[in-house]
Amino acid sequence: MLAPCITLVFSSAGQSSSLDIQSDDAQTSTSPIPQPPILVEGLPPLFCSEIEICPTPVRLPEIPVDSWSHEDHQWWFRYGPDLDWNGMDDRLQYILADVYPSQSPTAITGDDGRLTLALVIDFAWHPEERELAQVREILLEHGWVGEEGGARFFTVGEIDSIIVDKVPQSALMDIYHLEGVVVIEQQNVMVPSMAVASKAIKARSSETYTSGADMLGVRGDGVVIAILDSGVDNEHRSLNDFDDLNDDPDNDANSYSDQKWLAGFDSTDSLNSQTSDGSVDPDDTAGHGSHVAGIALGTGDSSRNHIGIAPGAYLVDVKVFTDIGRSNSQYTISGMNWTINNKNTDWGNNASSNGIDIMSMSFGRARSPIGGQDTGDNGSDAEARLVNDAWDAGIVPVCAMGNDGANYVASPASADRCIAVAASDDVDTVVRTDDVVADYSNYGPRNDDGDDDSWDELKPDVIAPGTDIFSVQHAASGPIGGTVLADDSYTEMSGTSMSTPIVAGLCALILEANPHFEPADVKSALQNNSEFIVDEIESINGQSWNASEGFGRVDATMVLGGPGGAGRWVNLHLPDNGTWMNVGDTYRLRGNASIPAEEIFDSNNSIESIRVSARYTYWNWKTDHWELNNRTAFSWINATGVDNWTFDFTPELWHDGAGLYMEVRAMDNLGRWSQPAWAEYQIGETTLTLIEPSGHGSVSGDVELKGEYKAVNGQRIEYRIGSAGEWQLATDNIAYPYVCVTADIDNCDAREWSATWDSTEVYDGGWVLYTRLVSDNGIISDPIDRYLNVDNIPAAPDLEPVSDIVITENGIPLSDAFVNSFLNAEVTIRNSGDAHARNFDVILLDDGSQVAVQTISKLDSTNTLTLNLGFHPTTAGSHNLEVIIDPGDQEEESREDNNVASTIFTINNRPSGVDLAIRQGAAITKPSVSNPNGDITIEIRVENLAGDGSSGATFSLEKWSELGWESLESGRSLNIVPGAGFVDVPFTLHEGTLDPGMVKLRAIVSLEGGQDLNPDNNQLEFTLLVDEAQLQGARSLDLPGGHEVLGFFGLRGENLMFTGEGSSLWVHRINSQYDLITCLELENDWAGEFTIDNGESDSAYVSWTRRYTDQFGVTLSTLTFSSVDLSCTSSEKMDLLPSLMLAEGTYWGIDLSVNGGEVLIGGYHRDLFTGGTYDDETSIFLLAAESPLDSESWNLTEDIVDDLEPPTNREGSVKVAHGDDWTHITYQANRDDETGIERVGTFYAHGRLGTGNWSFRIAVGDQTTINELAVLPDSEEDSDVVVMAWREGTGQDATLVVIRADSSMQTQDVVNLSAPGMGMIQFVKTNRGIQMFHDAVGPSGRQIIYSIIEENQTIIGTPIGEGELMNAGRSDIAGETHLFYLSPTQDWRARMLIDDSALDASNNGIMDRIRIWTGLDASTFTLAVKILGIALAVGCLLVFLASAGVITHRRRKGPTLTVEIEDDEEVIDVDEDLVSIIEEDESDIWEIDEETAPESIEQSSESDLIEDEVGEEDGMSRRQKRRQERRKATEPSSEELPLPPSPSELEGELPPPPTPMELGTLPPPPGIDATCECGANFRVKSVELKHVQCPVCSERINL
Repeated sequence: MLAPCITLVFSSAGQSSSLDIQSDDAQTSTSPIPQPPILVEGLPPLFCSEIEICPTPVRLPEIPVDSWSHEDHQWWFRYGPDLDWNGMDDRLQYILADVYPSQSPTAITGDDGRLTLALVIDFAWHPEERELAQVREILLEHGWVGEEGGARFFTVGEIDSIIVDKVPQSALMDIYHLEGVVVIEQQNVMVPSMAVASKAIKARSSETYTSGADMLGVRGDGVVIAILDSGVDNEHRSLNDFDDLNDDPDNDANSYSDQKWLAGFDSTDSLNSQTSDGSVDPDDTAGHGSHVAGIALGTGDSSRNHIGIAPGAYLVDVKVFTDIGRSNSQYTISGMNWTINNKNTDWGNNASSNGIDIMSMSFGRARSPIGGQDTGDNGSDAEARLVNDAWDAGIVPVCAMGNDGANYVASPASADRCIAVAASDDVDTVVRTDDVVADYSNYGPRNDDGDDDSWDELKPDVIAPGTDIFSVQHAASGPIGGTVLADDSYTEMSGTSMSTPIVAGLCALILEANPHFEPADVKSALQNNSEFIVDEIESINGQSWNASEGFGRVDATMVLGGPGGAGRWVNLHLPDNGTWMNVGDTYRLRGNASIPAEEIFDSNNSIESIRVSARYTYWNWKTDHWELNNRTAFSWINATGVDNWTFDFTPELWHDGAGLYMEVRAMDNLGRWSQPAWAEYQIGETTLTLIEPSGHGSVSGDVELKGEYKAVNGQRIEYRIGSAGEWQLATDNIAYPYVCVTADIDNCDAREWSATWDSTEVYDGGWVLYTRLVSDNGIISDPIDRYLNVDNIPAAPDLEPVSDIVITENGIPLSDAFVNSFLNAEVTIRNSGDAHARNFDVILLDDGSQVAVQTISKLDSTNTLTLNLGFHPTTAGSHNLEVIIDPGDQEEESREDNNVASTIFTINNRPSGVDLAIRQGAAITKPSVSNPNGDITIEIRVENLAGDGSSGATFSLEKWSELGWESLESGRSLNIVPGAGFVDVPFTLHEGTLDPGMVKLRAIVSLEGGQDLNPDNNQLEFTLLVDEAQLQGARSLDLPGGHEVLGFFGLRGENLMFTGEGSSLWVHRINSQYDLITCLELENDWAGEFTIDNGESDSAYVSWTRRYTDQFGVTLSTLTFSSVDLSCTSSEKMDLLPSLMLAEGTYWGIDLSVNGGEVLIGGYHRDLFTGGTYDDETSIFLLAAESPLDSESWNLTEDIVDDLEPPTNREGSVKVAHGDDWTHITYQANRDDETGIERVGTFYAHGRLGTGNWSFRIAVGDQTTINELAVLPDSEEDSDVVVMAWREGTGQDATLVVIRADSSMQTQDVVNLSAPGMGMIQFVKTNRGIQMFHDAVGPSGRQIIYSIIEENQTIIGTPIGEGELMNAGRSDIAGETHLFYLSPTQDWRARMLIDDSALDASNNGIMDRIRIWTGLDASTFTLAVKILGIALAVGCLLVFLASAGVITHRRRKGPTLTVEIEDDEEVIDVDEDLVSIIEEDESDIWEIDEETAPESIEQSSESDLIEDEVGEEDGMSRRQKRRQERRKATEPSSEELPLPPSPSELEGELPPPPTPMELGTLPPPPGIDATCECGANFRVKSVELKHVQCPVCSERINL
């Protein structure tokens, strides 16, 4: 039968339309006629063809008799968003009209060229096989990729829908017209929408709200919460168990005896989603779900700092988001359906943890791109309908309102039954009165669903804190194939996603307290027990509500019924109320507790614990009122004992002069809490400063001591002079009990103190002044020390020794020595006075007799000087040595009683007999570098270390070959080797004997017919480095006084040298003769560390440590970087690391490496502050930049090696190197492994840039000091060859260790070489390998040894000279290595090692050669050439005008001059009066008329010179063209040449060429050979000239 007419009215933009529908109770109908389309302003209409708008369907299909439905019939008439009421989701119509593209996160490009859709296809009945097949057929016709292509296609039992994604847009209308389809929904795109928060809602007790839910004994026990989110890392210590004991993170959630996790389901995984038994434990890779779970039910781990709202609740983990943190609603639909289906599931844990009671959903539909037009939905979509189903099943659904800050209520919060939660901001305080509604929180009401129930539209329901909530931090994704577990980290998030689990947790508390409650009871309890933040409240049927807060702010104690009525059981006796307490001191509270007889419940009733809570408070004055400020100190911590209890605590300084409110309560075994006992104390700090004297200048007479103080119960301030002085009273006028007596003062400024001290009580000189503050309870502050220079008498020097006398031989300290040894007595002296000392002597006495004297011309005030006084003992025994400063009192000093240092030293006779020895370093070569292109003479020193002369000694020399040792010379007889003497044995290897590379030799000395005291030192195996290089002679380096060479940079003969002097860094230009021109002070706040490498173009990259004083007078240190080019111009200096105060730490041990434009800088960072803990930790940092001159390009990686123990006195160094595989470092640190003895070791590590805490570290050296590092490519393995060198041991026992290894340190080639007294190693990288230089003490003194390290071998060379190596640098383009060292006389010297294969100057153009010869840098030379070019152009014009009549005819030909420059194939013809140099080929010699005007020649040659530099497009200068023209003019044409003879015309054999004897002596070529003082050799063809000018230096030479 026919049903009454139903009239549906829709209105939009002032328009309305209606539709009459006939329906019957049997859910069948005749074929209704579609109605005209409803057009809504702003909504694109739905087109059924290109021009036809779809009519409005009646949507009352005939329902098959064999079908069934889960949902109410005709529910779809309430669906929204569907303003035009056609059954097509309005959002899909926007997409079809190309207003915006598909929003599906799983969208792909379909066959129609458009992004695919994710749909919920709603039927009038539950879709079965027939409907599934129909939809699948349509999809496949339109190119749907199917499940095998990653698409989802499924139904759920709770709603009558098919859920599918990756749907081509072209299939949409075919599905729309399918029989039984009543609505096509766009799947919603779901996006994820503690300490303070839990206390703010009164779930935890606090000093502000002392009766929290925890004091009522309610924790959510036995309640199960399902977290529908991005998964949960339930191994986190806050989520894995209840008691937080034995809770190390474990992948197996079932491994804990009291586990919180019960079950899980992953709807986002196509495989895991098939597992519905709850056994899946999905991980959280987005971080949202773990944070949410921690808020709802976390225990806060054993620290209990971040306890969730219901720490007693169980967890069910339902993953509905993909790892990107957003997903289509197909996953949320699946997760909700699984949750509903498992409402009563027995998880097999215990009887109290079955099923699911609450589902927390911190997500919602993403707002569509149309923005403000989208106000959400009316709670009728698939997710909302499932939420209502969950409610009906007995599950309490809690949903987030969303974070758009708009009137926007979307699914699932739009569901009628969902408890929708908004977010407030508690401004990080427990006090609720300062809460505000969060600006991001969405507000209501919801869109009307037309069911006449206005309560459904009242969204949100409640509001809870959601801003800056601390909770669980998930485990970040780990390495491929690895597993990372969440541990005990917490992080901060904001949003309604955070307020939602707060309410979900509160629902758990309600259900524990009221197990019989249904979802409606829980929702009602929340709505009826809340309060409002703002005043804008409207009455809805007598109930208060507003659009931002719903029914108000949740209150746990209100909703749970409030605390019981226990009395006061506890007393607080000490300290007394009102006591002042000092920050940092520890105090003990004391009291007792008992339950009064009238309150004892039964005979077993007793106090179980005493708990203490505290908060800091202070008042400050606002414009018109006082305002109370407070902060929690700690909350409800157990005291020690019960009947007589104590509690120790240490107050902190939150606000100077603040109050500390302490509250104590007792809890009995029934969970009852007593009324509190309380006391309020005052908190202050004890500080003392010393302002005057500042210590910067000297003091004299009466000195005013002045400073500031704060003191809690202070009594007096004292001072003393020197560590042995007596403490004296400075003042006892101290404010008591504190500088601000009441706590209602917002300013407790320090007060001044002062005293007077008579400085004449002590000697002039340096003293330390100490001050301290003493309190009335006997507590004494740490003393402040200040260094003072007392100067009561006129300025005078004060010379004194500041070190012991050390006896050395060649720089190696000795404990004894032999007679006739040449020794030095080393001592350091200082001028501690306040005036410079000039022209004084320092003498060395041996048993009272003067044996050495050194005159010092000047020693500045406060400076030190190390002296070496020669000592040549001739007698054995104990020698009393004394160093006396200024023995003749030439300087009038402030003190004359501190000028002497003394020591006792033993001299031994040499042993009788003969001890022939060939020691390390005994072999030297001439030339110093063994060049294969000439003879090599090896001189081997044979010493006699004993006292008697030898006779009958023989010498042999052998060479290693593939067949073993081969004799080069055997049994050479040596003359007598005197006792304590030596002989040098020469041996010559002729040119062609040796090839470049390594030659292994063995020298042997034998004593025939006698006994050698120590035959173990009679032979020496050594290697000869045969290298195509030449070592130039030593040149003096005229460094300014006090300068030390720090680095070198060279390029094409132009060089820079960097030196340090005091706190200054200097740059000097230096030529090949090592003449210095100081051109730049790079830094005047240098802190002692410096490193350099070749940068881009003609620049050096340099970095150094800098110590400076800021505008406030604070001394800071940092690491600075700059570049310096060959013109001595530096780029802007950049500070690369945060500046540190001296008390915070320092940087040192730095190294810089450049490769392919990328710069690395590594070094140590000592962190004394350590985040405020003052733990004094040292780590290694690494800076990297690909564009180092751009400050934004630098990236810092801290702690690539963390928490190491550095060598004492910052002696270690970090070395960095680029590699193809890794970034490599070596460093030095203390170690006590293996032997248990603490010593310095060298360590190797490698890792990736940007990654901290490198995992690969290995100890490679023991008892090491200096070290070097480089990386060579392995041409065979295509990997890195790591090259390391360092010194092991010290003094006579020092050893050079060189290692070549792969990055794993598994394959190593190790060379150990005795290197007594070694003080320096330097690596210089070249295209042939690594040049290594080190120094060591050999038989003749300190020597410098040159070696080469290649990828497959290490070649240790022989000494190349005497001296102490200080630095080495390289000019690769010039093929030069420069060595800087101190000679045996301690003078600075420099030598140049030149590769034979270096680029010859002839390879450069003439302009380059002239520039190098002039010594100008490229930019300066370019400017000079431009100026010269202009001048020449003007000059040429003038010459041309003046000589126009002269050059029209040719003068007689006179003598010509041809010059040949030595080592150059070019020949230059120059007129005798001509100054300019003309470059010509040898085959093209100009003959210049003697009388031709010089100006014209000069004009021509100069213009040719310039044109030759500029060139033309075809690479040929005009002058070259003219040469060709002249040659062409003089050569006969092909027509003039006779034809060559034919073979028949040649009869017989040609006569043989004449022999040299037949030719005789050929006459020499005409001309005169000339030599200039500058070294140039050339030939003058003319014999008529009497003098010429040198073409190189222009010097006049008489012929």
